Amino acid sequence: MAKRTKSPEFRPYPDWNFDEYPAEFKSLIMEKIKGFCGREFVFKEFGNFLNQNSNGYFTVVGDAGMGKSAIAAKYVYDHKSPCHFNVRADGRNRPELFLESIRKQLTRRYELGNTDKVNLSALLQKVSENLRGQKLVIVVDALDEVEQTGGGNILDFPTTLPDGVYFLLTRRPYERENKPLNVSPGVGMTELDLRASQYRGFSRDDVKEYIGFMLNKDPDYGVKLQMWVQERDIKKEDFIEQIADKSENNFMYLRYVLPDIAKDKYPDLSLKELPDGLQDYYQQHWVRMGMEDKPQKDVERVERGKRGERVERGKRGKRGGMAFALGMFLWQV
Repeated sequence: MAKRTKSPEFRPYPDWNFDEYPAEFKSLIMEKIKGFCGREFVFKEFGNFLNQNSNGYFTVVGDAGMGKSAIAAKYVYDHKSPCHFNVRADGRNRPELFLESIRKQLTRRYELGNTDKVNLSALLQKVSENLRGQKLVIVVDALDEVEQTGGGNILDFPTTLPDGVYFLLTRRPYERENKPLNVSPGVGMTELDLRASQYRGFSRDDVKEYIGFMLNKDPDYGVKLQMWVQERDIKKEDFIEQIADKSENNFMYLRYVLPDIAKDKYPDLSLKELPDGLQDYYQQHWVRMGMEDKPQKDVERVERGKRGERVERGKRGKRGGMAFALGMFLWQV
């Protein structure tokens, strides 16, 4: 009734559209699915998980740049699933913000009442009473970025789930032995590690498909990439194969290197001289900024950046400003 009338007094949720996505995540979702290619093996494994379990947690694990957030965004885009994307840079990575976001989405979707103070477990129980045999999948991205103190499950995920309720999660590998997600017997729990040997071939195929898309169809860089290839008398097939080799199956590498090629940031380089992998790309970026010429005493090592990479930052002063700029670049990646 609320959706069918145009009268504001009968539209309690005027900013909600079931054919759209939460406003706070819409731009992120649309950015992540640009040029999305492949990953069918992930969605197939998740589909099998849904069919084989009455409820549960399915986690996609992978290193930086392996496309975890893009996978989450693509599933949300295709299935209109409730979702939450943890983003440390925006301060959107705390349990209370996650609960507030999911509570709002589920309350509107299932027309629930009196949910203002219920915890996640009680909220999911209310939802399960409205599923009528259907499945609810909640997508939560970047658990490794969650800021949470105390014990218990990450984001206070319940140890038990009602039938028909599932979570599709993504995260980087944990550095500690104790995994912050424990469930009761009978709750399905599976991890798909994108680094595993059985998935490398699939990932390479997806990488090649993405490179082919950027080369042949991308509206922003396709024409310039083709010109770069033609000027060096390189076959498209060879370009795709060699860039795939250098990427080491890392989509973040491709998202930076391919636009850089199109923008003539490598005008004098051949394919052999392009950076090998993400770390080499960072190093070349560091050199292009002139930081190799700076005295080592002006540079200090920071063990981990925002998303886990090793980064370097300069100390204060004019020289330190350039090092800090690169540190911020890596911090954002």
